[in-house]
Amino acid sequence: MHKAHYIIVILLGIILFSYGALCFGEKIVIIGNHDHSPKVYMEDNKANGILIDIMKYVDQNSLHTFEYKLYPWKRAYENALNSKGGIIGLSMNSERLKTFDYSDVMFYDDLRLVVLKGHEFPFNNIKDLKGKIVGVQLGASYGEAFEKAKNSIFIVDGDKSGQQRLKKLLSKRIDVALISPGKMGLNSVIIQSPELLKRKDEFVILDKPFKRDPNFLGFKKTMNMEGFIQEFNKVLKKGHESGAIQKIIDNYGSINK
Repeated sequence: MHKAHYIIVILLGIILFSYGALCFGEKIVIIGNHDHSPKVYMEDNKANGILIDIMKYVDQNSLHTFEYKLYPWKRAYENALNSKGGIIGLSMNSERLKTFDYSDVMFYDDLRLVVLKGHEFPFNNIKDLKGKIVGVQLGASYGEAFEKAKNSIFIVDGDKSGQQRLKKLLSKRIDVALISPGKMGLNSVIIQSPELLKRKDEFVILDKPFKRDPNFLGFKKTMNMEGFIQEFNKVLKKGHESGAIQKIIDNYGSINK
């Protein structure tokens, strides 16, 4: 065998062996936000939420197993950038597409604008936020239009959790809070805090959603997880087509009504 061909065969063997090891028992680290109920959160030192249950569905219907590590979003994202695992709840933008390999859509995140009762305003597009202070999750991406408009059309105020955001809204430190996913997300934040629960009737969700944001599982390109992502997508598709994933989402909706 020619030396060059011999080297290629060896390299292919190493790649196949590595992926085979990944398929048959090695846990894949999945990183996420520790405080974004009901999407993903920590409770009793365990990872919970819609995205975690979708990952568990994949676990049950494939050869892959997962280890979950949840942190404040900014730290979670930094860990993903440092190739410490795949990250769930990842939005897509042109900059991130250069860095991450993306799965198919896991979940559509309904981003809503929450204001205090009596401070409602008509919202049709991003220009309607002119002059307002908008509370957002630190390190999160809300799309290209949002990135272009922030600190020019409106001012952003970052925090680590939905609870912090709503408390800032109550104290009028911000004008609008971006909360997700939808009413389900707002209710999940409120029921975690006695203070917010007492004042729940003061919050109003504006009629038009800010954005319906597709969420993905992403891996740093240098991790070479394309083969796994292809297998993941097959199981994900099966879950969407069978209604199993919608059932997971609906279950969380019923809990928070």
